[in-house]
Amino acid sequence: MRVFPQITFFVASILASVSYAHELGPIPENAGLGIAAVSMNVAMVCDLQFKRPEMVRDAKALFLKFAKKEFKQPEVATERAFAYLRRQVTRERLAEYHKQTPKSCDEFSRMFRRELSR
Repeated sequence: MRVFPQITFFVASILASVSYAHELGPIPENAGLGIAAVSMNVAMVCDLQFKRPEMVRDAKALFLKFAKKEFKQPEVATERAFAYLRRQVTRERLAEYHKQTPKSCDEFSRMFRRELSR
C-alpha cells in the first residue's frame, strides 16, 4: 500500500521544530505525503489532548492536497490514511506520542492553514 511512504528523520524533525519556528518555507517537493501523514498524526494528538477538531479537518485536507498529485483516487487514499491513523492514535496510546502543548498545537494549526492556502 502506497499511502504511507517511509517518513524520514528529516520530515519528523521539520514538524517537531515547528514549535520553535515562526515561519517555515513550503513543504519540499516529494515530501508532501509524508509530512501530511505526520500532520494528521499531530492533529489527532492535539485533538485528543486539547479538543482541536479543526486541526484534524485541516490536516486531512492537507493530506488530500498532496494525495491529488500522487493517486488516481486521492479521496480513497486520504480516507484510508485517516482510518489507519485513527486506529493508531488513541487515548490509551497517547503517552507514546510526544506531548503537545496548547501553544505548539496553535502553531501547528497555523502551519496547516498556511500550507493549505499555498
